[in-house]
This record gives sequence, structure tokens and C-alpha cells, in this order.
Amino acid sequence: MHCGLVGSALTMFRRFGPALLLLAAATMVGTAPLQEVEATDAGALMLLDSDGDFLPDSVEWALMTSSSSADTDGDTVPDFIEVVQRGLPRHESPPLPLDQEMRIVITGPQSGAPDNFSWLHVLLRFVGPADNLTAFSIVLQLAALPGVQIPLDLTLFPGAELRERVTSQQGRWVHLAVPFAPTDFLALLSPCSVRADATVGGRIVSSTVNLLEVQDTICSIVPFGSRHVLQSIAPVAAIGEGMTNRVCLLDLAEVGSGPGGTIYEVVDAYCDDCNEMECGPGCAQSIGWIITLPGGLDGVVVGK
Repeated sequence: MHCGLVGSALTMFRRFGPALLLLAAATMVGTAPLQEVEATDAGALMLLDSDGDFLPDSVEWALMTSSSSADTDGDTVPDFIEVVQRGLPRHESPPLPLDQEMRIVITGPQSGAPDNFSWLHVLLRFVGPADNLTAFSIVLQLAALPGVQIPLDLTLFPGAELRERVTSQQGRWVHLAVPFAPTDFLALLSPCSVRADATVGGRIVSSTVNLLEVQDTICSIVPFGSRHVLQSIAPVAAIGEGMTNRVCLLDLAEVGSGPGGTIYEVVDAYCDDCNEMECGPGCAQSIGWIITLPGGLDGVVVGK
């Protein structure tokens, strides 16, 4: 594993920094009616939803749910609900209580995309009207800039796509997709974290995406039962026959903290079944890796 050098990250940050720092004091309050917008070419590709479950194929790849089934594990709880509640969408499990929920996801460019931009997805489930969203903030945290939280205002990102679905029993679903940053920029900033906090109907909800560059690929850390997976944010080519439907699971142990964040060691790693995935031949080689995560796994782990 290797990370963008601090000097290079700071150089790139200075280049892009003015645009980021203009996104100050992010607060997005749902006072205006939510309306779906017409998707751009890039947005239409990013929002492609093959199984109609309100999770774009790009998001399903990043979270390791099936883009050909609206209920990956067949437990009658829709994938969208299990994802937004940070439940167990790949393992049969009882439904969690009906409540306000939020999940953020970062995806990479899809095949045929006109650019190399990553996208930030905000997934919300409202129980009641959308104006129950009374506070929203999102920050970028960099291991290269310990202790610094860069506020982002998603309303200032051009090209945002918004859609919603009203269900009879599972509340109102909202999906905001925003062109976020070039993937080469993310590579130079990694490891980094994006954290969102919201107050919805009086309930405070948080969600975090941790990004790492692993073997020249931007990955996020995704819960898989009691373990985690470093999953690429964009689809990668198959690595060979006999490796389909497998993913590399990691056991992470917290071993300390440093200026850049919480430090974890990969203490075990092995392949296991997972739809539409590819488990690389170097899975076992990840044992012993040391991973630094700004903000730690808070907001990533199941049920938090």
C-alpha cells in the first residue's frame, strides 16, 4: 500500500484549495421543496440503476450490493434501506426500526464516463416531510493536515443531480449526487475521510467515507459483517478466471493514533463470497498493512 506524498498532496491542495476553501461553513437546510433535476450525460451514467432499487449501479459496486437484485440477501428488506441504515445488505438480518437515516458514498468514474471525476452521494431516508432536515454539514479530513477539517458546501458544486422516491411503508427516499473531485486529486490526498453530520426530525445521524490509495486504486473501507473490505470506488477489470464472486475480507485492529488519525493493522485477510466482486491474488499479502484513517472508523461501522 502506498499513499500520496505529503508534499505532493499539499501542492495539489494549493492548486485546488481556493475552490475548496470557498465552500465555507457548510449548512444545507431542507427548506425548499426537493425536485428531481434533469440528468447531464455524466449524471445519467452515474445514476444508472439496473435493478430499480434507488441505488445506482455505481453505488452498488462501491458498497458491494448486487446491481441485479433490489434485495441482495433476499431477506425482504430493500437494499436501499439496509444501505442507508448501515445494516447488513449482504447477510440475511431482521429489519431495523423505522427512523430517519443517512449514508454518504463516494464512487469513481464509470466505464464510458466523459471525465475522471469521482462523485459524492448523499442518501437520505425521511420519516415525514423533507423539511425535517434542519442541519447538514460535511467536512474533508486529510492525514496530511492533522486536525484540520475543511468544510464543504455541496450547494456550490456544479452538476448536482437530485431525485426522490416516496414509498408507502419505508418513508421518503432522497438521493443527492454531486461531482466531487478528480480521482488523481483524491489519490494525492489519500488517506482522507469525508464525514457528514445531519439532524433529521430531531435525530442526529452521521456517516463517514474513508479513502485510501491501494496499488494505484482509490478504495473506500466498507463494512462486511464484523469485518471490512477495501473496495475500489469504481469498477475494475476482472483479474482472471476462477476468481469471480469473491472479495478480500480484512480484520482490522486498532493499534494506536497519530497526528494523521487512528492507526489500524490488518491482522487477518481472506477471500469470501460476494456478488459481482473480484478477490485479488494478493489478498493474503495485506496482512500486516498499517492503515491511518483520519477520524477513525466512527461513522463507518455497522449500526453507528
